[in-house]
Amino acid sequence: MTKRLICLMLAMLMALCVFTSCSDDGDAIDDTVNQASRFTSAINLWVITESELVEQASALLTAGYDPDDYATEEKLAKRTEEEKATVNALSEDVKAAWEQLDDIGEAINKITKKQFKTQVNVRYVTEEGYYTAVEKAFVEHEAAIAEAKKNGTSLTPDVTQEETVLNEYGIPELKYPTAYDFQVDVLFIGSAQKYREYAAKEWITTVDDLVEDSAVQLTYFVSSVLLNATYFDGASYAIPNNNVIGEYTYLAVNEELTNYYLTTPEKLENSLFSNESKKFLDYVYHNTEGEKVYPIYSETGKVDMEMLHYWTYAVEGNEYIQDPATFSLFGGFYYKDSVQGSSIRSFNLLTDQLYTNNIQTKLYYETTPGYITTDPNATAAVRIVKGGYEKRAELEQMGYKVLTVEAPRATDEDVFGSMFAVGSHTRDEGRAMEIITYINTNAELRNLLQYGLENVNYTLKSVTDEEGVSRVYAEMTPTNKYVMDLAKTGNMFVAYPNSKETVRAWEYGKLQNLDAVEYPTVGVYFNLEDYKVDAKGMCVLNAVSAKFKTNVLDQLTVPGQIKEIYDRASILSTDHTKMAELLLELIGEEVTYTAPGAETATTVTVEELANALRIMNTALDEENNKTEQSFHALYQDWVKNSGVNEQ
Repeated sequence: MTKRLICLMLAMLMALCVFTSCSDDGDAIDDTVNQASRFTSAINLWVITESELVEQASALLTAGYDPDDYATEEKLAKRTEEEKATVNALSEDVKAAWEQLDDIGEAINKITKKQFKTQVNVRYVTEEGYYTAVEKAFVEHEAAIAEAKKNGTSLTPDVTQEETVLNEYGIPELKYPTAYDFQVDVLFIGSAQKYREYAAKEWITTVDDLVEDSAVQLTYFVSSVLLNATYFDGASYAIPNNNVIGEYTYLAVNEELTNYYLTTPEKLENSLFSNESKKFLDYVYHNTEGEKVYPIYSETGKVDMEMLHYWTYAVEGNEYIQDPATFSLFGGFYYKDSVQGSSIRSFNLLTDQLYTNNIQTKLYYETTPGYITTDPNATAAVRIVKGGYEKRAELEQMGYKVLTVEAPRATDEDVFGSMFAVGSHTRDEGRAMEIITYINTNAELRNLLQYGLENVNYTLKSVTDEEGVSRVYAEMTPTNKYVMDLAKTGNMFVAYPNSKETVRAWEYGKLQNLDAVEYPTVGVYFNLEDYKVDAKGMCVLNAVSAKFKTNVLDQLTVPGQIKEIYDRASILSTDHTKMAELLLELIGEEVTYTAPGAETATTVTVEELANALRIMNTALDEENNKTEQSFHALYQDWVKNSGVNEQ
């Protein structure tokens, strides 16, 4: 998507030059848009709220209950007894939320009607029932379309002319069409599974052709890393909401100590596992005098493996959810410059010399007395620190040279955890895309959707940082009933920060995203219509891997122990039965697993484990779709056919 957006941006900039050269009266693009014929439209925007009060208030507004109709005795007299009874039965909290939500809706529409001639009806549903409600609406809409087609009618007749109506003061204003209750024009999506499910069912439409009018804005306001990762079957079906991506792993180096060692921090190769790092840390361990200096500070007292992807998948029904941070016997290293779709090998880690060497180094660091400290006030040659961009500034102020072991990487949660899509049955795809773009780029609309009305739902507070820069943040009022999750309502950086503590974090987050890259397997999905997954084998490997980590790896106390395992395992790399026997012997107790669809656990047999090992070492069988495939083999096929390396 990024290349497409960049091309569109350049084209639009060229057009801008033409427009500007022909006009002396200001913004020629705005003039052109204003002169264009544009009829009114009405769309439904479906979002998740954190408040049941807001959900109830939204249901009232959707049912046609307008607080203004109950504001005076004269208006009240026009209401039916049933309507009056419904409103009278409302609690004070629900009434307050109802009135606030109505006012927020009017403020939102003041913007969207003026800017786009579009009325936006926001549908608020709590997370517990959100997807059920959206899916029910999709089904009802499709049924209504089928019924209209059977009757030879149109569900949404074309607008042939712009109409006006007189408001309550006798002033003409534009008439807006009525949106169906089941209409899903713009919807929030918060998981990769729902994203791909809705795309496969054709409930959401591709946005690649819809971003042309907003290419410049989106590429400026939304991280290209997030935009890159949304491909499914060769197309993008949603716009991710910009958020802080991932975290860094830093290696903070005490430069004074590196000078003693006659080296520079850069020679450590940004890794604790490089030969130069180990020699430097050993020098510190054996040669510092006076005040105790530890080679390594680690908050956990442990040293994590660097840039290692585990081929772990959770098998849940027909869903296969990647979990690359959970130990598996099968994994592969990736590189600092790896991006989405980069090659990752799959090998039995116990037979890989680099992995076992790194484990040996890890054990050496962790088991040598006085080598690692967890005391944040202790003096250390290097500090392993995980966190955001702000950690870098803190470490630099402490006098450390900060090296980046790993930059922030966008995972499925970063990309698919918050996005807006266009419903495929929308009345107007263009209007829907305009609203999505505005949510990601316009601060006024963004803050209305997140916080409501200033001085009603929230007030602005200011805080001055250590550099003397004053910034504002939103603080909710005591009477506020409007509660939304900042991560689920649009571009995080366009909204006000939601606390004093997050004000500076916003600025750091923007810088952090400039360093971010995609995790190699982000967005990966498998074509299970063409291939069969070895789901049982993955369950077996998951169980054996977890038990191996607990019973073997976590029990190692001497670095040489891992070499003994490597020496035994490496000669069995092609003999899957003997490898299975060795693994079960090392574990030393029965291992059980629950097969897909089974209700009870069964004991792993040598034959089952050997078969799982065999499939993990087998390349993709493209000729026989009944052959069971490993997730790694399917990943290689996905990389080849998804087009992610062509973005």
